[in-house]
Amino acid sequence: MLLPDADTLDDRVLAAHRQQLWDDQRVAVAARSSLLRRVWGGVAPPTRLDDLPLLPLVDKAALRAAQQEHPPFGDY
Repeated sequence: MLLPDADTLDDRVLAAHRQQLWDDQRVAVAARSSLLRRVWGGVAPPTRLDDLPLLPLVDKAALRAAQQEHPPFGDY
């Protein structure tokens, strides 16, 4: 969702908006991405967007393996 005049909004407003979008996305990620569940070792996506960097990244090798095991697009 785009915010009109986002470039002039207060940082707290933008942070709240990003957090709301993450709240929606993390539910979908937890429900649908078996690749991320594997890479993250079964750890649920964090509730705070600021904590997302604590999780391991998915590398290109993992994406390619997922595509090979679950063609054509992988299980992410």
